Amino acid sequence: MEFQRPTSRRFADWRGQAVEIQLLPGQGYRTSEPTTAASIGLCYERQRGVHSIAFDKYRDFDRLPGTYCSVPAGVDMFSESELGGEYLVIRYDTTLANDLHPMTDRILRGSNYRIWTIARAIRAALLSSQRDHNQLEELALQVIVAMHDSLPAEGRYPTQIEEYRITSTGLEIIQDHLGDERFRLSSVAATLGLSQVAFLRTFRRVTGLSPSEFVRERRVQNARRLIEQEPKQSLSEVAFASGFAHQSHMGSAFQRVLSMTPLQYRRAI
Repeated sequence: MEFQRPTSRRFADWRGQAVEIQLLPGQGYRTSEPTTAASIGLCYERQRGVHSIAFDKYRDFDRLPGTYCSVPAGVDMFSESELGGEYLVIRYDTTLANDLHPMTDRILRGSNYRIWTIARAIRAALLSSQRDHNQLEELALQVIVAMHDSLPAEGRYPTQIEEYRITSTGLEIIQDHLGDERFRLSSVAATLGLSQVAFLRTFRRVTGLSPSEFVRERRVQNARRLIEQEPKQSLSEVAFASGFAHQSHMGSAFQRVLSMTPLQYRRAI
């Protein structure tokens, strides 16, 4: 089986001397490949499917936004998802990476706010009409260093089942109310029987981002898809359909998430 290359205009890639970056769009995929380079993948959106790593059994997976998976070179991987989700892949030469920080030969999974912040900057740089190649390579190396700098002694972030359940349920509640700007995140905590502080801490520990950042990310994702699919639709209509109370709110969110306005994004694609 070969990698089914995405056809969406939201697919973007960049290749440097020792680093390759791919931004994969939120659409179904099926891929099977031996990893000749080490790689890091980070979810911008929740993604569910089936995968097999290192010839292991096929297993269901459910990756939450903000989480990453790091795979060393030489590991065969299969992954399939009916819906997919926007996803960042960084492949890199381990020799170069070892000059920056000792690497590991283990598969690592976790979440980290610093990594999420850098990955968001990478996405904005990839989608920009004027790419800065030095910036992209530097940002990719920052992700590699940040991931290994933040590893616990055992090389894996332990996520408790109950923490995962709370976060997963919270994501679903938020998703159901994305179209209502009057909805308050405190309602999610109350529904789950938690204080706001407890919910915030759990959500951020599991995903690496805060609930409000997730809401902003999801609304911008919705707006991006509408801009791509309905090029003649006015931006004010896109804003309302994406859960923003006003077009200016959408503009502010685009600037924070993508470092560009909705109009600039429409022109870029």
